[in-house]
This record gives sequence, C-alpha cells and structure tokens, in this order.
Amino acid sequence: MAILLSAPVLSSCLASCSAGAGEQPAAGGHAAKPSDPGAGRRSRKRVATAPCSSPYCAQGRASLDRHQYRKAIQEFQSELRSNSRCAQAYLGIAKAQAAGYQNAKAIASAKKAVSIDSRMGQAYELLSRLYYDIQRYELSIESANQAIDLDPALAQAYYYRASSAYFLDLLDSGPRKVDMLADLNQAIRLDPEMQKAYAARGICLASQRRVEEAVDSFSRALRLGPDADCYANRAAAYSYLNRYDEALDDLAQVSRLQPDNPLPYKTRAGINKQLEHFDRALDDYGKAIAIAPGDLGTYCDRAGLYEKLKRYPEAVRDYSKVIAATEYGDDVLRKRAAVYATMGKLDEALADLDRAHKIDPESSATLLARSSVLEKLGKSDRAKRDRERAAELGGESFKSGL
Repeated sequence: MAILLSAPVLSSCLASCSAGAGEQPAAGGHAAKPSDPGAGRRSRKRVATAPCSSPYCAQGRASLDRHQYRKAIQEFQSELRSNSRCAQAYLGIAKAQAAGYQNAKAIASAKKAVSIDSRMGQAYELLSRLYYDIQRYELSIESANQAIDLDPALAQAYYYRASSAYFLDLLDSGPRKVDMLADLNQAIRLDPEMQKAYAARGICLASQRRVEEAVDSFSRALRLGPDADCYANRAAAYSYLNRYDEALDDLAQVSRLQPDNPLPYKTRAGINKQLEHFDRALDDYGKAIAIAPGDLGTYCDRAGLYEKLKRYPEAVRDYSKVIAATEYGDDVLRKRAAVYATMGKLDEALADLDRAHKIDPESSATLLARSSVLEKLGKSDRAKRDRERAAELGGESFKSGL
C-alpha cells in the first residue's frame, strides 16, 4: 500500500478494546444523579467512580478478562434481573458484544449505560471505537470528546478521535477539527504499549511527508510485536526514501505473515523495476497474479514492463486480458494500440483506437494517437480531422506516444 501517495488505510491499527473492568458511579450498582454536562469540560478532572460490588458484575468482569464473552453476558444479565439500573452491567454486556463483532447490539448496550449514568467515560470510549468501526466518524469523535471530558486518562479515546479525524480529513478539505498527532502522542503517553497508536502516528507523519519520523514510529510499533500492515507501511516509507534493501526486507516479512497477500509481491516488483532487476520484477508480478488473478492492475503493470523490455507479444497478451474483463477500458485500449503500432500492426492499432473513441469520443489522447496511426496508414485527411478535433478539446499539449 502506497501510504505516501494515496489514501492510507488505518484498519491495520485496529485492535479490540480492552475488556477490563468497568466503572460504576455508586456502590451497589445504582446510578448517581446525572452530572452537569459541562463540568468535565471545564475542570478536565477525572471522574473517579467505584466499581460495582455486585457478585454478578464481578463475575462478569472476570469472564471478560478470560475472553468468555457469552458467559460474561449471562452474568451481567443476571445482575440486571435484580437491578435494572446497573449501568456497569450494560457496559459489560456492550464490551462482550463488541468482542463478538456485534457492533449494533454493543452500541445499543453502551448507549443504555450512559442513559443511566452519563458520567461513564469508559462507555463513551467504547462508543467511539464502535462508531469508528462502522465508519461513523463524526459520532466517533463526539463520543471520544465526551470520554475525554469525563476522564482525560482514557488512552483509547484519543486514539479513536485521531483515527476518525484522519478519515474525515481525507473526505473534507476544510480546517481540521482535531490535532491528530497531538492525540496520538497523548494516547502513547497514557499507554506506551498501544501498538496501533504508533502505527497510526506513522501513517499520519507519512501523509505529511515527515517520512523519517514515520519510519521511527512504525519501528516503535514493530518493537511491540510483528504486524504485517506495519511492515508494509514501513516498506512504503523506506521505498520513498530510496532505502530499497530495507524495504525489501520488510516486504519479505509481510509475505511471511500473510502468504496469501499479493500486495508485497506487487510492491516488490515495483522496487525491482526501479532497480532494473527486471527478471525479479516479472517473477513478483507472476506471484501476485497467481494469488489474485482478478487484480487487473497487476496485468497492466506487467504489460508495461514487458513493453519496456520489448517483449511485445506478452505485453499484448496482458493488455488483452484486461480489455476482455472491462467494458470501459479506453486507456488500456490506447496502451495496446501503442504496442501494436510499435510492432507494425497498424490495422490492429487503429481498431483499438476506434473502440477507445467510441467509449470516450472527447478524449484528446485517443484522437491524437489515432491521428498518428492514420498518418502511417496514409490517411492524412482523417488524421488532420482528428488533430483538429483534439485541438478543439484542448489537446494541443498531448502527445500520442505512438
């Protein structure tokens, strides 16, 4: 994944919320009177509450710690049968449901918890994560803000606020609502073992072209444990810095961790192509295609390399596979036409360009390319018309490449 030049993906940074003990506003599991909603924001003091002393809640928390989620839900439900206003029981159920990827149910349970006790920072923190998971980024930020207002020590809230803000920033060119790096740094200060925060910080730094710092952040994440996406991101950063040997080492780690992932082979092929190790690049493209034969982009990349190596029949074969699989591939038709023209197969080149023109009649690139082929075929009048039409469309600056 080229995190430096295209939209980064933060899914590699996701991890399950800690399923630890919740907090309860009053001993015995009863809800306290709702607090002033602005008080936490003004004071920024942690809202400290005692854990629920109910045996059912204690057993439920223990089951969460043991990853026995169905049992935990049963124990928390037992508490609710005797005390329907136990906010911590609802939070415990929400955590168990979230661990089982039942996001809709988990959101409902967490919202029930805060409806009983609006001071439950952990519930808002969990909501932030759940909304992030379903790409409701505005709601994720809103929940994270509430969590941080109630308890500034909730590291996960800073992480999800930053991650949600990152995606919103990709979608919206307006002013940023969150200082993402500040939030990620705070998450790391509060929890130095949060691998996903280091990884997310690396992506954020890379997107700002602070690539050396990004490498350091990815490296810190990897010191906490192997992660295929971290290796892939660091490889992209190394490649950007022309540190190809290190990039290749990281891509080998990605392949070891995810042997069915075509991405490291595609990326390695690009690096080998840059280093003019063309045979290795072709081998890597072949491996990527074997894993993901439906990825048409890999065929196009390999065709381009075949063309560079003057292996024209193989280039035509790969472009033909792409053309057969897509209805609107005027750009690929132009590329195959260029190869045909180089091979001296002008009639085949003209046929491809005619097809491309039907797909996009206002493509200056197609018109200019076709004019070049028509000239070679001795059809100067048609060639002149194509050039004039291309000029009308603003195509004077295009070159056909044929």
